[in-house]
Amino acid sequence: MHFISREKLRQSLVFLIFIAVAFSLWLLKALNEEYETDITVEVAVAGLPSGVELDVDDKSQMQMQVAVHGSGTALIGYMFGDPLKIEVDYSEFNDNNGSLSIPVSQLKNRVSSKLNSYTTLVHFKGESFGVEIKRKLKNLPISVVADVKPAPGYEIKSVKTETEHLLVSAPPSYYSWLKKVEVGGVAISDIASDTVFELSVISSKKYVDIDQKSVKLMVDVEPLATVEKKIPLVFVNLPYDVVGDVKSVYDTPDYVSVKFEVSKENFDKAMSDSIVAEVDLRVLEANEVIKLKTVPEYVIGGKYTLKPSCVNIAPQKIDYLIKGLFSE
Repeated sequence: MHFISREKLRQSLVFLIFIAVAFSLWLLKALNEEYETDITVEVAVAGLPSGVELDVDDKSQMQMQVAVHGSGTALIGYMFGDPLKIEVDYSEFNDNNGSLSIPVSQLKNRVSSKLNSYTTLVHFKGESFGVEIKRKLKNLPISVVADVKPAPGYEIKSVKTETEHLLVSAPPSYYSWLKKVEVGGVAISDIASDTVFELSVISSKKYVDIDQKSVKLMVDVEPLATVEKKIPLVFVNLPYDVVGDVKSVYDTPDYVSVKFEVSKENFDKAMSDSIVAEVDLRVLEANEVIKLKTVPEYVIGGKYTLKPSCVNIAPQKIDYLIKGLFSE
């Protein structure tokens, strides 16, 4: 039994040696023959703009296949070694709003220069190489850039857009400064009725896409209410010798008429509030200007009219008044 086992072992060894010699002869013959095969070329992109990166989740997205011809000996290194590497500058790509592409014909010399002298480039698998710019979707608030003014006699009650947010697509790093979407950039005046305007989205930054090109702006207006009432006239800073004789020096009414515009909801308040007009005699003029002591905050634009608007100095009393002012 022991003799039979040794004989079988010898026969098996001889058979394995025969197989090894046959494989070596086949491999030697194969390596000396000419072949065409596909190899991998890895592309690196240089010169990307600041804040922009490529949307690459797998290294295969940055590789392309190239058919080459050469001897088995020349090709075996490409088949089992690391991929060839070439570099393409960002400026060489055709840029279709973040879809970068370049014809492979422009890369032929770069790939050929990486091949050894025993290997030639036959053709590329495909007509172009492409890659995408990485983007992120985010809802950003709308900011209206518009000078909206009502027609005379009206006030703006509300200004609002059809939506408060817009969906933005942009490189992730852009959101460090991109906080809102501006719309408008226009001046709208003399609005006398509720109106809807179409405002364009303002976007000039490359690789920033917004899901709408325009936004509706709804402007609601309302007529103003006119208030007209009589208010008392008060003198301040009178000269000491004129205090008891104001009417002998000035042509003074007891009341003046004031007129102004307010929102409808403030009409009743404006009619009931106490408002005083006054003349400051520290300034001596031929006509003393009457002013409201305080202008109520609900007066639109702070504008009002007074009748009469000034107080006349009686001519026969001018010298007396000047003497009185400067005798203090």
